[in-house]
Amino acid sequence: MTDTSSSKFSIPDLAYGTWKLDDQSAAKCVAQAIADGYRMVDTAQRYHNEYGVGIGVKNSGLEREDILVTSKLRGGDQGREQSRRAFFASLRNLGSDYIDVYYVHWPLPRLDLYLESFESMLELREEGFIRQVGVCNFEIPHLQRIISEFDEAPAVNQFELHPGFPQTELVEFCKNNAIEVQGWGVIGRGRGLLEDPTVTALAEQHALTPAQLCIAWANSHGASAVAKSGNRSRWQENLLAAGKELDSETVSQLDVIDFPRMGKDPNVDEEF
Repeated sequence: MTDTSSSKFSIPDLAYGTWKLDDQSAAKCVAQAIADGYRMVDTAQRYHNEYGVGIGVKNSGLEREDILVTSKLRGGDQGREQSRRAFFASLRNLGSDYIDVYYVHWPLPRLDLYLESFESMLELREEGFIRQVGVCNFEIPHLQRIISEFDEAPAVNQFELHPGFPQTELVEFCKNNAIEVQGWGVIGRGRGLLEDPTVTALAEQHALTPAQLCIAWANSHGASAVAKSGNRSRWQENLLAAGKELDSETVSQLDVIDFPRMGKDPNVDEEF
């Protein structure tokens, strides 16, 4: 991804996702995925696999500073002091001295604690335990409130992003405020996106797999993608698509397919 002018921070076009991998699988897959070329690994407290991810990073054969390791604050742990306690639990699980990007996982507006949580993360950054503070699933009003309160934006906003759900206004807001965009659900989470007739036809036209096409679509929007697979040949295929850009006509066709939001609405519902 291109460095933003203000933060001088950038993330890879593709991150290795670990959602639904247990510790044992995460340790094995993360180590091999890094050896195969991934340089960003995505986990979260609520994935219950931080320990395995940490083992995988250690066993990858690369130096720790060559890998971006991320985790996320669980909704039930939001709040000024609890955020700190939860962070250090994640740090111990990962077996690391620092976390490269630590995210507020959901805004949870009904709790109204994400500003407190973000402030705690800024303090942990000043103390050297966090390299960058990010958020996940934050909408424009949530981001505006953070910017107004702290006079700085999160380094990254990770949110649901895939063909049929391009979130154009949110993507543009992030770009205009030097926030790196990262999409989850880019390849559909096994819910039929990769079997969509438009996706399969365009993938064949571009000599790509459907998953590669979706990753290239996200990159064409200037977004990093998080893609999870426990199958080595598939995660290698996915990595080959990183950085590819599609022509504008193909992107436009994918923008409007019938594949709406898969996850919860951050303004109405929330996940712990």
